[in-house]
Amino acid sequence: MLFIVYSLDDPATGKEIRKRTRAAHLRYVAKNRELFQYGGSLIGEAGEMIGTVQILEVESRQVLDRFLSRDPYNQNKLFTNVTITETRKSLPESRPGELDEEMAKTEAQAQ
Repeated sequence: MLFIVYSLDDPATGKEIRKRTRAAHLRYVAKNRELFQYGGSLIGEAGEMIGTVQILEVESRQVLDRFLSRDPYNQNKLFTNVTITETRKSLPESRPGELDEEMAKTEAQAQ
């Protein structure tokens, strides 16, 4: 299962928490890098880190929740808002022709 995890830093304490826990967070994600399809910082208008977005492939929502609960950022309450949404990959295609098949299927269902 693929999940998007969109997390916004606490504006009052985020900068200090991120600075204090970033090295531990990076070690944790490096140890679990096989789960990541994508991961990176959200950047504010002034160029500062304001949150994190991750796309993770895991067996279940329970596995995702366990993984997130062990992340130093979450353990230290860096985020004020975390949105988790299951997703399905369309692009880039996993195999040639996959998008064309999905378009044909969708058009057939619309008729």
